[in-house]
Amino acid sequence: MALQLTGLGPGDVAEVVESLIVAADACEPTAPELADARRELAHRIGDALDTLPAAVPPREDTPPMSDTTTETPYTDEDLRTEAARQHYELTTDPEFMCVGEAMEDAEVDSLAPQHAGQDVDGQPNDADGVTWAGLLPFEADDGDAYNAAQRKVHDLISGAADVSRWAVDLGADGLQPEDHAISLDGDDTPLVRVHMAFHPDMSDADRQRFAMRLGQLVANAL
Repeated sequence: MALQLTGLGPGDVAEVVESLIVAADACEPTAPELADARRELAHRIGDALDTLPAAVPPREDTPPMSDTTTETPYTDEDLRTEAARQHYELTTDPEFMCVGEAMEDAEVDSLAPQHAGQDVDGQPNDADGVTWAGLLPFEADDGDAYNAAQRKVHDLISGAADVSRWAVDLGADGLQPEDHAISLDGDDTPLVRVHMAFHPDMSDADRQRFAMRLGQLVANAL
């Protein structure tokens, strides 16, 4: 399961904080513990809002799309929906042979040069890295190991979650997704995962600070 929070600006979140405070005051006479919990949550959300940087205007090279298009019989929402549909179709059930061909000259991430020093494929792990074809040479076992890895990659692509609409919206809005995410697990199984995307002008320090505060806020609220 994945969770994406969209459509709420700082003003909307401020209204949520105010509502929590009002709700706390209302239940104070009969449920003081609940009132304290609501105030604590309101304060934590307010603290998280304070860590956000000042709003920055959209960059000229990635202008967000408007909500409506008055010069055409269709809307920008229609365009995004169609783009998401085609994005999904293009990334679903790829040709098995095409996956293998695409892997052949690609470098294996864990054996990139920064992990240097290991003579994995008979060649020094130098600046060129190690490709899948070099790591699992066909002549070593008639391609059995390479085909097994190819099959696993194909299955991962075919079974990937449909986040095409998210991808289209992020690109259209000029936002950059982050690699890290906040996950809540139960019995060693992910229950909720929050992915984040930021404006390109937001610094790495501000992104990390926001993610850490949001993670603490979610954890403390449970």
